[in-house]
Amino acid sequence: MKKFLLLCTAAFLSTAAFAQTYRLDSIYSSLGNEETIFGYDTDGRFNRVERHDYTGMVYYDSLLYNSNGQIETDYCYQGREDGEGFMLASKCCYGYDDNGNMIWRDNYNSGGSETLTQSAHLVYTYDDQNRLEKCSEYWADDLENPFAIMEYTYNDAGQLESIAEKYADFFNPSDIEETFRTVYEYDGLGQLVSAKGYYVNYGDLSLANEKQYDYDDQGNVTEDRIESNGNVVSKNQYQYDLTVDAADIYYPVSNEYNIGRTFGLKNKLLSTDVYVNNGDGLTYGYTLTYVFGRPGTSDIKQVAGPLAFVDAGAKTLRVVGGANSVVSVYNQGGQLVLNVSGRDRVDLSSLPSGLYVAHVRSVGTSAASYKFVIK
Repeated sequence: MKKFLLLCTAAFLSTAAFAQTYRLDSIYSSLGNEETIFGYDTDGRFNRVERHDYTGMVYYDSLLYNSNGQIETDYCYQGREDGEGFMLASKCCYGYDDNGNMIWRDNYNSGGSETLTQSAHLVYTYDDQNRLEKCSEYWADDLENPFAIMEYTYNDAGQLESIAEKYADFFNPSDIEETFRTVYEYDGLGQLVSAKGYYVNYGDLSLANEKQYDYDDQGNVTEDRIESNGNVVSKNQYQYDLTVDAADIYYPVSNEYNIGRTFGLKNKLLSTDVYVNNGDGLTYGYTLTYVFGRPGTSDIKQVAGPLAFVDAGAKTLRVVGGANSVVSVYNQGGQLVLNVSGRDRVDLSSLPSGLYVAHVRSVGTSAASYKFVIK
């Protein structure tokens, strides 16, 4: 699973997308071979992200929330190479303290099989100002010795100042040394302008790379670029609709995913021009375009879980491991209106408007229920 450092996320996290005028529905590449699609539950919360990569593979994450509105589990599915449905590739489970801080995370992976096994356990600690102070990462079979520790420091303004990355010796797990450090710098307006990455060798620092940020008068990041050994190796340029405030937009953010940046977004993000260096200088690569919709406009409210998800755009219920499953759909009166088995896609377009519940049963798993609305 991917891990991201979330900086200044408060302005972009929301308990329900219906509080905003717009929500991010998808991101697509001008190359035509990559797309990211976002899904939302009936409460308007971000609960699914589907990624189509340039190889033709499809991945999606399905988020489950607890009674406090916190993400409890993130299931990650991968499309099977034969195109016959999806397999559960990994999952992350989370625990929180009374302040709502994530204090542990358990990672599970399939390793290409049909069974998940725990691979790692992460523990997060916070200072007396409720700021993340340390993340300790353990292998599942050794909860005594962390294989990695991330330590966070802050400046007098409360901004993230540095992250120290420490890793254990493979042959002596109790011997852990800092090997990399990221140092953050801010301008007089409090805007992040530089993130310098250093290799650390027995306490000595050597610059590996630097990421720099430029802003417009509204505080939007207009460009970021990475320099290494005096050369710009990558660059992104951002375009915005300055007539729409970021407070009117629901940008999906989870413990594992964000759109790539959670700061320097003051207005509606329209597109990103991506420049790459293939060894012969920096050249334009492609453009990412951001597509927004209005909450509550889908014909079918998207719902998702460990066994299935409702695809709002395609009016389809997709089933994980469909060859071994039975799907029964009931209307609001409790009448069975659809019953199919052995399929990874169930067509819902013939159902009239109304509230429905789909019961999904699969071999070796407990039955799961999914409530959805067709308008």
